[in-house]
Amino acid sequence: MRAHLGPLAPVITVLITMSACAAPDASPRAPAQTGSMAGNAAESHAVEAGMELVSVAADGLVLESLIEVDGGEPPGSPEIGAPVVVIQRTDDALLVLPAGASGGSAAWVAAETEDGHPTVEPLQPACPGEDPTIADLIALGVLARFCGLSVAFDGYVPEFCGTGGGTVGVVNATPEWLYGDGPSLWVYAEQPADPFDQANPPESGVLAARVPPAIPVVNCDPERARRWYAFSAHFDDPAAATCRATWADRSGLVSEPPAVAEAACRLILVIDSARPIPAP
Repeated sequence: MRAHLGPLAPVITVLITMSACAAPDASPRAPAQTGSMAGNAAESHAVEAGMELVSVAADGLVLESLIEVDGGEPPGSPEIGAPVVVIQRTDDALLVLPAGASGGSAAWVAAETEDGHPTVEPLQPACPGEDPTIADLIALGVLARFCGLSVAFDGYVPEFCGTGGGTVGVVNATPEWLYGDGPSLWVYAEQPADPFDQANPPESGVLAARVPPAIPVVNCDPERARRWYAFSAHFDDPAAATCRATWADRSGLVSEPPAVAEAACRLILVIDSARPIPAP
């Protein structure tokens, strides 16, 4: 994907919501240095950081939630071929984050089955051409990050009245504008019949947008509402390295493993510029 950068304009942030908490699987030996995620690890293993897109192999995976997030559903076992993101590797375990999941969805899984077969295999998403549209990005979801780090697309913004974002079960998350409960808005693939009916977006889909402090969306600026914009954007924002979250479960508060929070934020699409354009 190639970004076509226009003049600097107010920055808007698009969030493909994906927050996760992780759980030890009974089979792998998770690295001891991961604290509560280590399970019954008897020894420490070197952890390799990464961001590798793979799919569930024929033998499949069974994911279990580290914590039970109030109001959230624990993940099931993903189907064969389902995309997952490898966040870290040890000698015999993988820390994976199912693409598109949110809440209690990351887990340590064995790198190989008992028969010695890999539990995951490399995956390349069906990437569009060099000029992806907003419809392409909606269809790909977080997989778009593995097609390229920079994109450019047009989208419709119905209003600039921000409401709290965040994910169910999160008590606190930072940075607020990227991962926490900061203001959010919507970027549509087409102009809806009723731009204020967020419960019934157009069938073509919508991207949930996050807004950094530089944009006063809470002021509901009517001059920037109900307009089309040309966006340029990128994944892997540097602020992702600082993403942290705390979840609430029945036993109290649980801190999300930093590797999971960082990976979730690296999958977020961050807008570089937003330039008003005529309706298509």
